[in-house]
Amino acid sequence: MKMNWKLKIAILITAIFSTGYVYATGTISGRVSDQYGAPLAYANVVITHKFINGQPEALRAQIGTVTVENGDYTITGLEAGTYKLNVIYLGYDSDTKTVNVPEGGAVIHNVSMQNHTMDLKEVIVTTQAKGQMAAINQQLSSLTIKNVVAADRIIQNPDANAAEAIGRLPGISVTRSGGEANDVVIRGMAPMYNTVLLNGIEVPSNKGAERSAGLGGLSQFSLQGIEVFKAITPDMEANTVSGAVNMKMKSAPEGFHGNIMAQSGYNAQNNYFGNYILL
Repeated sequence: MKMNWKLKIAILITAIFSTGYVYATGTISGRVSDQYGAPLAYANVVITHKFINGQPEALRAQIGTVTVENGDYTITGLEAGTYKLNVIYLGYDSDTKTVNVPEGGAVIHNVSMQNHTMDLKEVIVTTQAKGQMAAINQQLSSLTIKNVVAADRIIQNPDANAAEAIGRLPGISVTRSGGEANDVVIRGMAPMYNTVLLNGIEVPSNKGAERSAGLGGLSQFSLQGIEVFKAITPDMEANTVSGAVNMKMKSAPEGFHGNIMAQSGYNAQNNYFGNYILL
């Protein structure tokens, strides 16, 4: 098929302008490595600003790429001018340099990143972890999904009752009545589907026709520990669906002992400081 002379001229003009555009754009390429010369793969290389009349102006859309496995990168399609090039890599100080791209030229810009050292603050472990140590060992050695809370951990939290203390465990929530926790919800299932035990003995329902046992009237300070079973084992009663809560009561130690606990509170609604507990 023969083309007419008008179509030939149009194709020739398009080819000339396209070729001229390709050669008019510049390229920035190079390698990103650490201070020892080892290449850094997947480092972010971004052009953030272009200098106009000697002043850097932020680009509306940043131009960038990431380095390949050997640390090399290439940014193409750049107009002639001076750019601000920013290289970012996790664990290293960011590197920001100005790069001058000539008309249709290629610039080689290698970057050597420096390690970023971070001074961590002192970590203080309180005595709360000491009382919880045995409870953690019970969780690790358990043959089922189980959470254990020791008495030392229970008294550290300003809870209103035993249900509030149990509600702090993962996968556990509570239902409230009058603002205080009353029933325990295990794995999102209604309280009627779980079992409440006291020293391994099932607590009967205190809500008439309902099956659940409310814990709103039980003080958390009378507990030696709490066990929450999210999956029953063959040695347990098969009358639960969601899980079981076993509360262990404190036993009186030998000899003369005494504990005094005071807790205060403030009500912002009526500017009242009289919310206190003395045990």
